[in-house]
Amino acid sequence: MHVHMDEPGREHWEGITAATSAAAAGGVTTLFDMPLNSNPPTTDLQSLKKKQALVKRKAKVDVAVWAGLVPENAHDPALLQALLNQGALGFKSFMSPAGIDGFSNVNRTHIEAALPVLKRNGVPYLVHAEIVDDDTEPQGDPRKYQTYLATRPKSFEANAVVLLIDVLRKSKDQATKPGFWLHIVHLANADLLQDIKQAQDEGLPLSVETAPHYIGFNDQDITDGNSLLKCAPPIRDRANQEGLFQGLKDGVIGGLASDHSPSPCADKLLDEGNFLKAWGGISGLQYVLPATWTAVKKLDPKADTESSLLRLASWWSLQPSQTTGLRSSKGQIAKGFHADLVVQSSSASVLCSLMFCMYPVCSESFGVICACLQRALL
Repeated sequence: MHVHMDEPGREHWEGITAATSAAAAGGVTTLFDMPLNSNPPTTDLQSLKKKQALVKRKAKVDVAVWAGLVPENAHDPALLQALLNQGALGFKSFMSPAGIDGFSNVNRTHIEAALPVLKRNGVPYLVHAEIVDDDTEPQGDPRKYQTYLATRPKSFEANAVVLLIDVLRKSKDQATKPGFWLHIVHLANADLLQDIKQAQDEGLPLSVETAPHYIGFNDQDITDGNSLLKCAPPIRDRANQEGLFQGLKDGVIGGLASDHSPSPCADKLLDEGNFLKAWGGISGLQYVLPATWTAVKKLDPKADTESSLLRLASWWSLQPSQTTGLRSSKGQIAKGFHADLVVQSSSASVLCSLMFCMYPVCSESFGVICACLQRALL
């Protein structure tokens, strides 16, 4: 559901061919490309059409495209409708600065202005839910992960999620077509699960994902200068890691998404190891399934293989297909559905051997992908 392929405009960061090849090698048969970090971002008809044409020519797996909802188009219902008519699957916003020119963060006013169009069309609205409301100067050694972690407190996510839930409550009487979800991407704060569950129990159309790196790592795994693992929201402590995994098991978090965000090694400042200045983003699309399997076996060692594999299928396939509106063609092995199949060896290990990701982040993982079949004839 959540990949930054960086094309057009930043092919030196990765590009469609590399990203979709990595997906196929890693057992991912359908990608949902974010409106950034391509240049220009996908926020108008011209940029959407250009990206769609590139995808048609270069993609190795199925690709759907999100459009960007930004301050410049949030109050333009005709443009939002035109983007949907052109084939955008839905919309994505940042509530915090994205670090990319042309993709400004939204506030409550922008969200409330655009919501009726999204609800009326029954399309998902994905939100990076952090409100950066503290400009305190960082204190400490920039090579220490804890120095960076202190700059992204849990309150950033909490304030954003509370606002989004309030917006949903106050707009619940608006006409809403099935298929609309306000979807919180890459949740990294397990403290919010109670509020999210309460909203879901009220019947509000709120869905949530987290990412493999939030259940696969905690802050103690990040050594001094290892800026490869810098991301936002940040990887937090062991208790938070376990809480997010429990949220997945309980179904409050519906599924997983990669948040694959590659950048050149120079931008990660690997030699300098400066967490405060390094680009924030984790690249590992080819290894999301092995990474997830490894995390599951580590965090739930007593679970039997069959139940763990069923969870994996739900988190990576069934739930994303339902959230994105592809429930009639993707996500199940059933008559009439695309036969997108993956064969995985649950015990074999993999360590970055044949790489298609241009700038991967990977450690030894278990669950080698043996075969990936897309729309196979059975």
